[in-house]
Amino acid sequence: ASRLLRFPNPDDAPSLSHGTAVGSCLAGSGERSAQAPMPYRPFALRGIAPEAKLAMYLTGNEHDAAGKPTAFVDQFTEARQTYGIDVASFSFSHQSHALYDSVAANLDYLIAGQAKGLGAPIPIAVAAANDGYKLGYGSVSSLASAKNTLTVGASSWPTSQLWGASSFGPTVDGRVKPEIVAPGCSVHGGALLRLSRLRIL
Repeated sequence: ASRLLRFPNPDDAPSLSHGTAVGSCLAGSGERSAQAPMPYRPFALRGIAPEAKLAMYLTGNEHDAAGKPTAFVDQFTEARQTYGIDVASFSFSHQSHALYDSVAANLDYLIAGQAKGLGAPIPIAVAAANDGYKLGYGSVSSLASAKNTLTVGASSWPTSQLWGASSFGPTVDGRVKPEIVAPGCSVHGGALLRLSRLRIL
């Protein structure tokens, strides 16, 4: 809890389970790995950066301290100015696919640090989405089709093959996405990145 710089109001969230799982993969200490009914030794299920601090936001229904709805760019700016974030992780997708649309262009604008008050560029890892089994080629989210994001897909553990649901490119303008995959199914949340071999495509 001491490493949570910001935690959204649970009343604003339709679900906290996904964000909790992603947060543990990123920065879980592993302290409760042996807590029943877990069959692991203490600290076995650490995240990729177990001492990192997290500033967490909702993708929808987010409100500021005065109860006013907050736009995504305002959340991003606050994360940089107030909490000094070094990197961002987006584990949500956008409804359009493989397009370099205004959403992707705005994301590149943020990554480059060009929005007022952001300062230096901020690296962003974006989930590819889970539409591969439905749409096949070109199923990557437009959010993940930005040119400067590190788009992350999911592989099956332990085969290292692309997971059937994981979205992938190419984008409409012919770029390869995702750039990297990591085990994303048949793994235990906090162990996902600790146990994985990241593969560059």
